[in-house]
Amino acid sequence: MRIEARSTMTLGMRSSIFSHTNNVICPESATVVILGLPIETVGTQFDANITNFTCLKCPDVVGSVSFTNIQVI
Repeated sequence: MRIEARSTMTLGMRSSIFSHTNNVICPESATVVILGLPIETVGTQFDANITNFTCLKCPDVVGSVSFTNIQVI
């Protein structure tokens, strides 16, 4: 089953050469969100933190998760 709903989050990305945090809004029908960050800017290994994740289907639930050592190939 697939449930489509708009979601929002704060996305933080950090590497040895890059640090950026911004709010991301994913439209209801999105399966991929293009951030448009060139690999030359971010680097080939970084960490990402998602905070304040909310979804219109469950508006009272707020989530967070961290990912480390993401490898860009």
